[in-house]
Amino acid sequence: MINLINGNITSLTYTSINTNANANQIIDSFSINDIRSVKYQLQISSGTSYQAIELSILHAGSGIDPLISEYDNINTSGVLATLDAVISGDKLYLVFTPVNSITLVKAIRTSINT
Repeated sequence: MINLINGNITSLTYTSINTNANANQIIDSFSINDIRSVKYQLQISSGTSYQAIELSILHAGSGIDPLISEYDNINTSGVLATLDAVISGDKLYLVFTPVNSITLVKAIRTSINT
C-alpha cells in the first residue's frame, strides 16, 4: 500500500490483493472520522477475464448506511465481482465478493478528509 498525502485535503492509496471464492472480503477500510468521501478505480482479473469499475462512496457517519454509486463497469467476459460499502463502529469497509475462486483485485482510492 502506498499513501500519498497532499496537505490534509486528499490522499491516494493503492492496494493489490489476491482473493479466494469467499463472499464479503474486505479489500479496503478507513476511519469515518478522517475521511468523508472516496472514489475507487478497480481492476479485477481472473484467468483471462477482466473487469474495470469506478465507484464513489459518501457517508454521513456511524449508524447511517453509506451511499455508493458504481459507474464505468466494463468487462471482457461477464461480471467478476460485486462490491458493497459497510460501516461498523468508526470504520467504513469496502466489501468484495468474487465470482471465481482465484481473483486479483487492484484498487486506487482517492479520498477527501472530513
